[in-house]
Amino acid sequence: SLSPALPKDVTPFGDHPATPTADEPVHDSDATLVPMLLLWAVTSACGALFQLYSLGLSVFASDCCGGDSSKRNSYAAIPTTDGGKSKAKASDVGKTRDVHTGAYNFFDPRNLPQDYVRLCPPIFVNAEALGNFFGFQDDNVHGQAEHVLMLLNNARRYNTPEHPESAVVNVKDKIFTNYKDWCRSLHIEPIFSPKPTNPKNPVGGHEADLLLWFCIWGEGANLRHMPECLCFLYHKTATEWADADESVRQSISGKTYYPGHFLDHTITPIYPGHFL
Repeated sequence: SLSPALPKDVTPFGDHPATPTADEPVHDSDATLVPMLLLWAVTSACGALFQLYSLGLSVFASDCCGGDSSKRNSYAAIPTTDGGKSKAKASDVGKTRDVHTGAYNFFDPRNLPQDYVRLCPPIFVNAEALGNFFGFQDDNVHGQAEHVLMLLNNARRYNTPEHPESAVVNVKDKIFTNYKDWCRSLHIEPIFSPKPTNPKNPVGGHEADLLLWFCIWGEGANLRHMPECLCFLYHKTATEWADADESVRQSISGKTYYPGHFLDHTITPIYPGHFL
C-alpha cells in the first residue's frame, strides 16, 4: 500500500479515537428528539389559536362596521323566465337584482359610491351583453364588472378635460401590452371592439375590450397561467364579437347562451389534450 499505516486508535477522518473512551459522553438521539417534538407541538397549537383569534377579530370588525360577510362574499343568479337557459337582457341590469340576496360583491349596483356612478353605465351594459353573447357565468360577469369599475376609478386621475377617456385608455394599454406583442410576433392585427353608436346603449368600445379579457381570464381557470392561450382565446372571441351585428351585440336579437356555455364548450375541451 502507498499510504502509511495508521495507529489502531486513530481514524482517517480526525484525531479522535475510533471508539469513545470512558471519559467521553455518549450522545443519545432520543434525548434530543423529545424536546424537539414538544417544541413542534407547542408551536402548532399556538398557530391554530392565532388563526382562530384572527378569524374572530375579522367577524367582530365586520359586525362593528355594519357589514354582512355572507352578503358581500356570495352571489345570486339573475332570475330568468325560462329556467336559466338564457341570461337576462342587458336592459335588465339593476332591475332584477335583489340587494338582500347578495347579488353583488363589493357594491350594490343600485347604490354605488358617487365616484363610481359616472363610470358604471358602459361597464354594466357591456358586462351583461358579453355574458349573453358568449355565455359567461353570472358570478364571473358580476365580479369582473366590479373589477373593471374599480380599475377605472383608480385610474381616473389620468383624465383631463381635453381627453376624457384617458383613464380607460391608460388601463387598456397596460392590460393589452402582452396581447399586442403576441399579435406582432404572429404578424396579425390586434382586434378590438367597435365603438358604440348608441349613447343610450353603449355596447362596445374600450370597456367591452377590458371586460372581455377579464371574463376570459375568470373562466379560464389554470389556462390563465398560459399567456399565449389567453391571447388566442381573446383574439378569437374579439373577432366574433366585432364581426357580429350591433343589434346582436346589444342582445336585442340573435343568440343568447346560458351561463356556463363558454366554460362547457370553449375552456373544458382544451383540457383533455393539454392537461390529462
